[in-house]
Amino acid sequence: NDYGTDVNGCGCYYDAGCVIYHVLRYVKHTHDDVPCVADNEDGTKAFSDLPVPIENLSASLKTSIPDLDYITAHANRLWGVSNKDKTIFVSALGYPDRFYDFSSVTAGSYAVAVGSEGDFTGIVAYSNSVICFKENYAHKVMGDYPSEYYITEYTMPGIQAGSFRSAVVINNVLYYKGVSGVYSYTGGSPSSISYKLGNDPLTGAVGGTDGNNYFMSVKEGKTYVFDMTHGLW
Repeated sequence: NDYGTDVNGCGCYYDAGCVIYHVLRYVKHTHDDVPCVADNEDGTKAFSDLPVPIENLSASLKTSIPDLDYITAHANRLWGVSNKDKTIFVSALGYPDRFYDFSSVTAGSYAVAVGSEGDFTGIVAYSNSVICFKENYAHKVMGDYPSEYYITEYTMPGIQAGSFRSAVVINNVLYYKGVSGVYSYTGGSPSSISYKLGNDPLTGAVGGTDGNNYFMSVKEGKTYVFDMTHGLW
């Protein structure tokens, strides 16, 4: 009809491709002559159930997401690292687009800058932690929520730049391509498992698994298969 579609009977009208975010409490009223029930806490308007032509309303939903180089999901949050900001970012609980909501020490967002040398090269959710890698460092974040988070920095072989897709967790073991080879990690110091592959440079690694083997393809056009049961390539 002339007024679009009523969203679940709430009195919010829209036409195709133009959603009024009244459902999300983000509707902004720009005309004083349209009936409203009340002002929302954020300064927006709660509309009455009277039909309102779509041209008389405007809506906006503004979110701010940092410039993230690598992301992963863990514990119902989106985690990411930014080389621009040299910072680890964690979204608010259940909201992957809220990175600057610090209103709650348990359910809010979290951010911390790190001072180790070099750029982030990958991020992996492992067991009950998230590990933010650089080529020669790892920052391991533990804890259940922001006020309990704590970070431990390790000097160790990390993920090689450009090989972030090589990281695969298989049976509680993390496999990944580092600068000097392929590593397995179980929580302590990573172990090199690639001494039989020779010294040829391998870059741009991408990993995968069938549950029994770790597969790694590299930019140089080769694919390697590691038999995890027997520890053989």
